[in-house]
Amino acid sequence: MGVPELEPVDLDKDRIDASPDRWVPPNEWPQRLIDEYGGQHGGESETLPAGSDPNRVADAIFSMNEDESVKMLKSIMEAHHQDYTFDQKLMHRLAELVEGNQACEMEYGEWAYVTCKTAGLLHNWSPYAEVRAVTLPYDDPEEACESFRAYILGFFWVCVCTAVNTFFAPRQPGISIPNQVIQLLLVPMGRAMAFILPDWGLTIRGKRYTVNPGPWKSKEQLFATIIFSGASTIGNFTGLLVMRLPIFFNQRWVNFGFAIVLALANQIFGLGMAGILRRLTVYPQEAVWPSTLPILALNRTLVNGDNKRETINSWKITRYVCFLIFAGVFLVYYWFPNQFFTAIRLFNWMTWISPENKNLAIVTGSYGGMGFNPLSSWDPNVSGSSVMQSPFFAQFQQYIMRVVAGIIILIMYYKNAFWSAYMPINSNGAFNNQMKSYNVSMALNADSQLDVAKYWRPLKKAFVGMVINTIRRRSIYTGFDDGHSRMMRRHKEVPEWWYGIVFAFGFIISIIAVTAWPTQTPWWSILAVTAVGGLLTIPWVIIESIANTGISLNVIWQVLPGVWWPENPLPQLVILMLGGAFEQMAGGFTNDLKYAHYAKLPPRAVFRGHILSCVVNCFIYCAILEVMLVYFNQDIIFFGAFGTNNMFKLYPILPWCLSIGALLGLAWVLAEKAMPYFYLKRRYTAWWEKYAYLIFAGLSVGVAISGLIVTLVFSFGAGKHTSFSWWGNDISQNGVDWQLYNNNASLLPLPASGYFGLAPDQYPLDWSS
Repeated sequence: MGVPELEPVDLDKDRIDASPDRWVPPNEWPQRLIDEYGGQHGGESETLPAGSDPNRVADAIFSMNEDESVKMLKSIMEAHHQDYTFDQKLMHRLAELVEGNQACEMEYGEWAYVTCKTAGLLHNWSPYAEVRAVTLPYDDPEEACESFRAYILGFFWVCVCTAVNTFFAPRQPGISIPNQVIQLLLVPMGRAMAFILPDWGLTIRGKRYTVNPGPWKSKEQLFATIIFSGASTIGNFTGLLVMRLPIFFNQRWVNFGFAIVLALANQIFGLGMAGILRRLTVYPQEAVWPSTLPILALNRTLVNGDNKRETINSWKITRYVCFLIFAGVFLVYYWFPNQFFTAIRLFNWMTWISPENKNLAIVTGSYGGMGFNPLSSWDPNVSGSSVMQSPFFAQFQQYIMRVVAGIIILIMYYKNAFWSAYMPINSNGAFNNQMKSYNVSMALNADSQLDVAKYWRPLKKAFVGMVINTIRRRSIYTGFDDGHSRMMRRHKEVPEWWYGIVFAFGFIISIIAVTAWPTQTPWWSILAVTAVGGLLTIPWVIIESIANTGISLNVIWQVLPGVWWPENPLPQLVILMLGGAFEQMAGGFTNDLKYAHYAKLPPRAVFRGHILSCVVNCFIYCAILEVMLVYFNQDIIFFGAFGTNNMFKLYPILPWCLSIGALLGLAWVLAEKAMPYFYLKRRYTAWWEKYAYLIFAGLSVGVAISGLIVTLVFSFGAGKHTSFSWWGNDISQNGVDWQLYNNNASLLPLPASGYFGLAPDQYPLDWSS
């Protein structure tokens, strides 16, 4: 799925700014728009985001006359005609408007108002109602952003979150500090600093810099959020502990120095890639990045005021009150499915009919079964609280493919394909051929050895465009004429070569990481990581930016090293960490860049914040690694030590799965061409824009706070040995479904030989690369 290129329209790029020769709308138009967007709403119009200045919104929208508006609407229709996230009802409306007032059966004055308003909304704000709900069509370039207090609070939470999340994430149960909780705490902390700090500063070139620029501002909140948002993880680096611990690789040379070099390599590599791909994944309007929208909605609601007199579909409460209500509701409700009535969390009610029925458990079970259940959970945190962020077509596609995949898995399981019927049908564990848990260390010795052309156009746009812009000293926003990009031109850009240097640094330090220590990984493997990772990252971040669903690419970094170095899992582990984090970090930083783009944060401030947070995050992360407990990724042994070629011989259908996946993807694309467009009919547009993301944010925050309390109290605190044993907590674990989950049941019993599968002398043992 590509991003349609928006052809630039030859209109005045600075129409948002007042100028003597600017077209002026009729006097009644701005007030009419203000009335439509505020006050009483029946749900058919839209509403203004928190903290909006209605007059500035109206002034930003009415920037084109009728002829310019028609020209702009035609350009938008051409750019979005294959955009499945664009509201197709709106598309039909645009087709009517461009034909003129007679074709629309409208009086000319009414048609002119609707046409100019619609063109202004889509061009100066956004073509997507989701984006308009949480962003502003104007900017205050002088608003405080990269302030002393924003840095202090941002890095304080980087230190706290990185330490806590890194140390407790691998534990059972895990503990982490969700970003939404920090967003809540930032507001009182920022306002306290605004009250306490003195107004000390100095003036440089006519501009005053102070430690306390006044009230805590929205941009400071958003900037601090970007700084600490990457503190949850820095990639797939738990393999560092796998290398060091005696129970696994026992490599004593894996010290703090190696860890920090490897960590910085991936952080910086990912940041450089994100900057290079800005043309594909940040500036295009189609790259919405839905996951950023609830964050923007929550931050804007926490900091900015709301219209308390507004009524939408009989709802009079403000955004902030709505958020608090739903946060409180889910904070309390979380205890029921997770402590007091756990049967409704993984609601395997169908297995209650006959708890000992193995077939029923296999098909409908929630723990060890395939989960074919029309009502699988009463816990929104389990059933999918993020659906509000994702486009309908993406959710529908994933749902269909899960059903198809589930049916295929059931058929294979009942046919005992690859001896699968001797194991649980649904488990994240690894098992030996005696139906017991697989002991990884038994397969390794002291030497950590086993004892026995589609993407050229976007590539050209990203990389060649970067070089050309640098040579010609053109703006990085060349070719992007939407309202958000025009407003961002007022801030100093991050030159293309800055990100080029960052990318080159990541490349060089990656080579140092694999050659300066005995990783058994050749330097040229970094060339492969760069080439393959770069190619794979482009579709990954494009799909993620549009559909809010990524592609798991870790299997690539498990298969390829197994082909290159069969019998040697150590370089497999190194490449898995380097390659696996490449697109993960690039995607995460790109998400941040889009978030900053929506919030109008100065690009150079975001660049500095990213670089500094990377360094602080890596040092704290690697220090905490020294004291962490470990968990292990079995795939390294499966593909690396055993060898990809041997895996394919043992399971010959595996190579075909790659082709089958590609064909299924092609079939879906063809089906999209044949089927009607998907679109969500928004009958209550204003209500949805005002409250939807705050309900989601309230759910996330309530669940996060409650989950943290539950974990601390019942796993580490006074209630550590407390149990709530009653029918509602016991019924879901009384049958075969729970036995399957714990590897105490399978479709077929262990054969009389004491093992299933091939005899020991029949395993493929080809170690040639």
